[in-house]
Amino acid sequence: MGNSKGKIKYVSIIILAVIITAGLVATVFICSRGKSTELRELEAKAAALCEEAGLEDVNAKVTGPTAFSEYKCYTLTVTGNGTEKIGYPKLIELMNTVDDYEVSFKGSVLQSRFIVDGARFKYFSFCGYLFRDEEKVYPTDSNTSLTFVNGYPYEGMSEDLINATDLGEADEVVYCKDFSALRADRRYKTYNWYNSNGRKKATATVYYKNGEGYVSSFSLIEYNSEAMKEAGRKLREEKKSSKTDQYNTKDYSDPDDFYEDYYDDFYDYEDAEDYYYDNCD
Repeated sequence: MGNSKGKIKYVSIIILAVIITAGLVATVFICSRGKSTELRELEAKAAALCEEAGLEDVNAKVTGPTAFSEYKCYTLTVTGNGTEKIGYPKLIELMNTVDDYEVSFKGSVLQSRFIVDGARFKYFSFCGYLFRDEEKVYPTDSNTSLTFVNGYPYEGMSEDLINATDLGEADEVVYCKDFSALRADRRYKTYNWYNSNGRKKATATVYYKNGEGYVSSFSLIEYNSEAMKEAGRKLREEKKSSKTDQYNTKDYSDPDDFYEDYYDDFYDYEDAEDYYYDNCD
């Protein structure tokens, strides 16, 4: 009798283990399928954009992830033909648009690469130059010795190259307090990059040694866009139900001016615009 109960208990444990394992496998499969769907949608979105602009034989493929610091980095590579057909200004516009694409996976970032007519193109907004491989091709009115660096800023990189990475020119440079009055080895600067929604996406700190600046640290900043949108929605509902308007929207003639003053308090322009129209009457 005792052996029979023991066997039943043993079989129950095995069944439970099988159920748990199957659940874990199913969860992993669902998550993996969700990521795959999002990546395929990004590929289709990029390809459609480039085809509509006039590029031919377009292919967009996301590869990765590869490890970068504590992040997983995916790369969206767009290939095609027709640079002469669409012109360099249009190509720059496409590159900037695709460069703003993001992935929603936690701890992950997305970078873009353009290979058109068999050559790698890279655009630097801080100087307005477009490179084809290592040759500056647009504009052609002057020469430059500028070089670019694939990837992101890294520890030990010269400050002279910090604006020449895949992030492009920093959107903001913040000097430490009393920068000019400090000894050279006590000075530091912070370079910040922002995404299209005005939120910081990367930051690098530069310190000085023997009069030369070097990157001492670099970080990519991740935002959970869905969580932020949901938090913004709840905040708007709370403020609307309380009949209070802490931002005094009636003092602003349009949502553009309102967003300019309070962009840090909203997820994006549309979020601020909704709040403005909910409270300006």
